[in-house]
Amino acid sequence: MSAWWHEARKSSKFLPNLRWVIEILSPEDRIVRYNERLADYRQMGIPNVWVIDPANRVGYDCSTAAWLPNEEFRIAGSPIFLRLDELWNELQANR
Repeated sequence: MSAWWHEARKSSKFLPNLRWVIEILSPEDRIVRYNERLADYRQMGIPNVWVIDPANRVGYDCSTAAWLPNEEFRIAGSPIFLRLDELWNELQANR
C-alpha cells in the first residue's frame, strides 16, 4: 500500500476514475494524522472519501475538509451504498 500511495501522490494516472475510497481506522490511528491523506484523495479528484472508525462504531464522510458523522454512505447515481448498522451487526455476530 505504501508504494502505491507514494506513486499515486505523484500522478493521478494511477487512479483511473476512482469513485470512492474507504479508510478503516485502527486503534492506534488518530483523526489528525489522516487529514493530509484525505486531502490528497480530494486533490486527486476522488469524489467520495469515507472513514470508518470500528472502535467507536462511527463513520465519517470526509469528501469535504470536514469530518461529517454518517451512518450510510452512498455514491450518487449508482446502486453502491454501505449501511454501517449492517456492518456493526455483522461484526458483532462474528465475534
